Amino acid sequence: MSAETGRSLPRYQSHKKVWALKIKEIIPPQIGDPKTKIVPVDSSYALIGVDAEYMAKHKPQPGGYYVVYEGGYKSYSPADAFEAGNTLIHELGANKSLLPEIGSVGFLRLPEVLKIIPVSKSSWWAGVQSGQYPKSYKIGPRTTGWLRSEIFYLVKTLSTSETYFNGTDTQTEVGG
Repeated sequence: MSAETGRSLPRYQSHKKVWALKIKEIIPPQIGDPKTKIVPVDSSYALIGVDAEYMAKHKPQPGGYYVVYEGGYKSYSPADAFEAGNTLIHELGANKSLLPEIGSVGFLRLPEVLKIIPVSKSSWWAGVQSGQYPKSYKIGPRTTGWLRSEIFYLVKTLSTSETYFNGTDTQTEVGG
């Protein structure tokens, strides 16, 4: 309820996809390194260095979540709030998740993708259509891109013969 008007504020339900890691420990800055280190519970991830501004603004605590939004904004969420409002995405096959490496947020345009995955344009689009490659996102009126995290995940999984991107949608609208 708003104290100024005595009225309840409008309620919203989140539908955003975020990348997050549960925090095991927080290591204060050391001599010669001004960054605080966030130690993820999942030890397969590297320590995450955050600056004093992040620490002062978000006040992260062990047990909570280090969160990165699609636009790259980094935040913190207490475990209760995060777990009540978010579900881990398992879309890429057995025991695979869309959780990217932190820092791999954003979009790649087709020329950048083809530098990483060296196939022809027609082969790439055929792979997108068949589900072999990730779907594209319309990121502007005449601009298409791919989530950087999905391309990095594809690079990691290309050594297997499984197809991980099995949607019928080959392009998703982003923004308004």
